[in-house]
Amino acid sequence: MVKKNIGGSGLSAIDVGSIAVYKKLVYSQHKGEATFNFNIISDPVRITISGNAVFEEFKTREDLKKIEFICITGSCYTILSDLTTSEIYLRIKNFYDKVLNSDGNKIAILPSEPSANQMLDLVEQINSRGFLFYARREKDEYGVRLEQYATALKKKL
Repeated sequence: MVKKNIGGSGLSAIDVGSIAVYKKLVYSQHKGEATFNFNIISDPVRITISGNAVFEEFKTREDLKKIEFICITGSCYTILSDLTTSEIYLRIKNFYDKVLNSDGNKIAILPSEPSANQMLDLVEQINSRGFLFYARREKDEYGVRLEQYATALKKKL
């Protein structure tokens, strides 16, 4: 069995069969802190992920079918383009509640079902020195930074 081990951020282009995983399948660079272990003989190609991996998006669903992600216990991967606006908002809201409301004081109350304008305002709060700006580089339990959620949400609105 031929394997290729990749550590660190996984930014280098890795040829898996005829597929250059990072150059062909992923629009932007991998943004997690995962370690990847590739089994390049299997079909689909098996990629074992240790840690949290975060991807912006895959070019096509067909390309994604060529890869089987296997997560080691306690680790996961997130493809931001696969999340709906509601899912992204919920993750931002949960992040807000855990980080900013952990002491019970409510700095602001985020609505349960926000309008598109309220979500755009939240994106601005994260990106433009609003009440969430200082936490924008913090990561949640999925290994995703708050600013990555804001960017993904803005693309969908």
